[in-house]
Amino acid sequence: MGSEDAEIVRQVWDSYLPVAFRLDPEEEASLHAPQPHYTMVSRLSYFPLVLEKALKHLLRSEEKRETGDLWLESDGTPLKWHYPVGVLFDLLGACIPWTVTIHFRHFPEHQLVRCQSRAAVEAHLIHALKESDALRNRSQVMSSLQKKDHNQLWLGVCNDKFDQFWAVNRKLNASDPRYVPLRVHARDQTVRQKLVKPVMEGRETTLADAVDAVLGADAAGKRILIHGLEVPPETPLLWLSKHMSHCDNFVHICAL
Repeated sequence: MGSEDAEIVRQVWDSYLPVAFRLDPEEEASLHAPQPHYTMVSRLSYFPLVLEKALKHLLRSEEKRETGDLWLESDGTPLKWHYPVGVLFDLLGACIPWTVTIHFRHFPEHQLVRCQSRAAVEAHLIHALKESDALRNRSQVMSSLQKKDHNQLWLGVCNDKFDQFWAVNRKLNASDPRYVPLRVHARDQTVRQKLVKPVMEGRETTLADAVDAVLGADAAGKRILIHGLEVPPETPLLWLSKHMSHCDNFVHICAL
């Protein structure tokens, strides 16, 4: 990876959103509800990885809460914990600072899957990396990595350590992919994906080609965002895969 390429990848990694976590006022019995907890959250991270500090601030030291039914909501919309934070923000078109409400009751069974622990996030990330490697490299790279390499990928994401993560992840991106791992998200948090090659009919596949391939007629008139940016439709998909993928090595595209 050249210096210019590395700088772009680093800038994507260093993208953060100001988030204000608050408790649901209807669940608070106290007359003195705590002030929201303000923090900067990586666009590439997942909400369960950043909640610990918010909960320490919002819950009194003597207060015990069962977190098995914990869920998050923004302006009435439940948030899927296994989607990257930046994807959720772009789908909702939220304002800054982004107010995210923490709930402990009335879990929306038909809309969300529970996240019982950080181990669930780790399992999700490693599974997604295996899926993207299957598309890119016929699973040859992930299957060759050792457990310590998986741990290093996970800890790099958990601790927001660019060098730690990319020391292993560059192996997964060393060659041009067979198919470009991508996911196209709709505003209702549904997702579509399809096998898309980096070169089709003798020319480089563009972002517009990929969106058309996945959405078909539904692509008409859609506003396309990647990491909050309106990327030119003629941008080569392979370039996006190398520079603007998330930590799961998928290009996450929001079609609004």
